[in-house]
Amino acid sequence: HIRRHPAMELLPRSAFPRDLPAVPGRHGDGRDRGTAQGWRSGCPLAVAAVTAAVTLQWRNARCRAFRTVRAAELHGANQEDEHTFDSMLEHLRCQNPSMDPIQREGEYINGLVCPWCNGGFKREKNFSARYKNGTLWCRCWRKNKCGRTATYRRTGRDFWRPAPPRATPSKPKEVLLGQNMIELAEEHQEWFRNRGISKETLERNRVCSKQTKNGKTAIVFPYYEGEKLVAEKFRALPKTFWQTPGGQKSLYGVDDVKDQKEVVITEGEIDKLSFDEAGISWSASLQNGASAGFDGPGAVELLASAERVVLAVDGDAAGQECAAKLAEQLNWRRCYMVKWPAGCKDANEVLLKHGKDALRKLIEDAQLIPCPWEMRLITEETSWLVQQKINGTLPAEMVYGVKTGWDSLDHLWRPVLGEITVVTGVPGHGKSEFLLSLAVNLGHLHNWRTLLFAFESTSRYLATQLYLKATGTCPNLDQQQDDQDAQYRESLKWVDDHIIVECDFQSDEDLTVDRILKDAEEEAAKGMKCLIIDPYNFIDRSSKEEAKMLEHHYIGKILQRLRKFAEDFGVHVIIVAHPTKASSWDGQKPTLYTIAGSSNWFNKTDNGLVIYRREIDDGAGGTVPTNQLEIVVEKVRNREAGQLGRTMLCFDPESRCYSDLSQKDAWTLDAPEPSRLESVSRRVPAYAAMDDEDDEY
Repeated sequence: HIRRHPAMELLPRSAFPRDLPAVPGRHGDGRDRGTAQGWRSGCPLAVAAVTAAVTLQWRNARCRAFRTVRAAELHGANQEDEHTFDSMLEHLRCQNPSMDPIQREGEYINGLVCPWCNGGFKREKNFSARYKNGTLWCRCWRKNKCGRTATYRRTGRDFWRPAPPRATPSKPKEVLLGQNMIELAEEHQEWFRNRGISKETLERNRVCSKQTKNGKTAIVFPYYEGEKLVAEKFRALPKTFWQTPGGQKSLYGVDDVKDQKEVVITEGEIDKLSFDEAGISWSASLQNGASAGFDGPGAVELLASAERVVLAVDGDAAGQECAAKLAEQLNWRRCYMVKWPAGCKDANEVLLKHGKDALRKLIEDAQLIPCPWEMRLITEETSWLVQQKINGTLPAEMVYGVKTGWDSLDHLWRPVLGEITVVTGVPGHGKSEFLLSLAVNLGHLHNWRTLLFAFESTSRYLATQLYLKATGTCPNLDQQQDDQDAQYRESLKWVDDHIIVECDFQSDEDLTVDRILKDAEEEAAKGMKCLIIDPYNFIDRSSKEEAKMLEHHYIGKILQRLRKFAEDFGVHVIIVAHPTKASSWDGQKPTLYTIAGSSNWFNKTDNGLVIYRREIDDGAGGTVPTNQLEIVVEKVRNREAGQLGRTMLCFDPESRCYSDLSQKDAWTLDAPEPSRLESVSRRVPAYAAMDDEDDEY
């Protein structure tokens, strides 16, 4: 269409390619205009020019049509109707012959185009018609645009009505307050006396009664601002509430809290009267209870001068939610919360059970509401910890950590209660072996109990490993002496007392974080101090929401939950995570940032260890693993419990235990000395079978 547009006649001959085959024009002039592909590749100027011409022509026509339609909409409503019964019937039949009103007498026919406004610019089908008893009724439903209605008859006069005028806001109805008020009924006075409210308090707050339509009476709590009655709230005994429609939003007792330095806010009128009875007159009640809070204009500004706002709402869940809402509106730093005594949930119950003095005492002892997004530096717990540390009575395991059993490693990293440690390394380089030795050392040195989730090991393998590590010797199966049997039973008993192992999981077993933390909480109540999860990738996602989460966010959520558990129960948590792409390292050491899934393994942990087994050249172009285990401490958040650096441990395959190398063979990251490592590699023999669990003793 663009290639054969008449605007092509205006382009110069130089705009056309010379080497394209001829294509006859639409008018048969035979000009050489090229193929469609030639126009796209060889004539960008021609295509752009003709496209602009076509677009401009279409836009001008659209604007003219739009102006015509809008003029018809704006001025057509004031013109007289030119249609008759026959012309309107013909108009409807032309749109759809199957919708003939005569043949479908009595039915409403919808989905037609209005003959007066033509449906506007979008040709909306909002016209309806109905024929019955010789009368054709028609209406356009495009309100504020057309909205015309007409009635046509076969014989006689036609009726036509223009578009109805736009609706104007109605005047507000007059609110009738203070109608049919009577003095407080005797039954209501008796009810207040049973609630501990005196007649003087009721008169001060203008409490009265009202005759209802069913012949009964209801208690009236009038809401005054000065001498003006702005709202009314009714209570029919035992507990039915309603208000006069159209009343103003306000506080019950609003005049009592104006320009006060201390204010008490209650949830109901009876609680406000209870505080008045106790001599606390600077109190007010919410109009609509806990669900609405300060829903009226100016309530927050009214309390701007108050330096201390005591929220005496109910002690149930709705009351606590109301307190949080009010504190957010009024500023958390000046809001205090009343803590009700056992067996009481509001002020009136305290007044009845404990008296006026107890109610005043509760206001004095109200506690500041903590802001949910602001953490105060000095709290009661942190103040106690600081004082304990100054006095030297704070347990060392909460600050400096505990010894691991290897002096060279203690210089770099020590487990601290309440912290989390991430351990990574190349698969098969001794992570599980090292953690089993660590659990045994913590049990021997500090009497710690360890809960081990070993997803990749079997109970038979773990029992053998733990027994060897606990005894530090190799059992002689040829000797059956009594002392060896006693030592064997004693070692197994020690392992059962200090290391709780969960392994041999079934394929359909629940392996979620919820299950792990549930078991860990039960063991923490019995004195467990260390939790080891080996490894992370066996943990299942427990909900559909977690299944939809990205791996990065899911790992961050798990680490946050483990940290909270460690802080709440005073446990050190160790979690093993495998690095990614283990087959492409070619001897390179992994780091915390190379762990599969997320950088949160480094960002959201307290400590990070990388386990790597040293390898030496075998002289034939390959490498041979040694019994030297290199431990790199890549992150230590608590510098009182360690520092960044690396150390070496020596593995004994007979006893399955690790031991320190000499001090000169350990170094920090700040001053690496690889030459020492090479000398150690030449002195220590190599062992090929040092896998975590594939080797057989």
